Amino acid sequence: GSRRSLLARAYPQEVWRRREPCLQPERSHVLLARIPSMDAVEARYRCLVLLATAVGDSEEAVTPAALLAAIEERCGVLPAEVSIEVACPPHDLWLLFSTEEKCTVVLQSSMKLKCCHRWIKFERWVREIRGSSCALEYKLKLSFEGLPDQAWSRRSVEGLLKDLGGELIEIIPPKNQRELEVMAWLR
Repeated sequence: GSRRSLLARAYPQEVWRRREPCLQPERSHVLLARIPSMDAVEARYRCLVLLATAVGDSEEAVTPAALLAAIEERCGVLPAEVSIEVACPPHDLWLLFSTEEKCTVVLQSSMKLKCCHRWIKFERWVREIRGSSCALEYKLKLSFEGLPDQAWSRRSVEGLLKDLGGELIEIIPPKNQRELEVMAWLR
């Protein structure tokens, strides 16, 4: 059939309702929907990226240039074969190698290589490195009232549910112009 906008429908029985602020959950979680290009990036990173953490009591910071020199000396990996950037905590540096072999050679030197008076621990990048997985536990029917016209789209509803820590199952055909009902998974 033809796809009509949700706003283009007729709503013979419109009803005003109040929202209950106490039922609006506050969340600090972020839910990322999987997209096809993520698999390619993950496959590349899994083979070519290491995360480095400086271990020890020295206050001296490990810089990308210092680590690059230490890796070249200890492992024989040339500066053109690896790029090093500062990483987000708890790791110190992010290393991207030109080949899987070079990455593996450096990984094998974990806790055997010293840089700036500190031991360097290497570990392979995995997508769970700074995240955690959890199940979406509750299947709910939600009603959104007072959404602006431009928010009555699947993409907008998915974004809104993502902000609540959920995932859209389906949009229920609306009965009026003020209330949009959806089925969703929430934590």
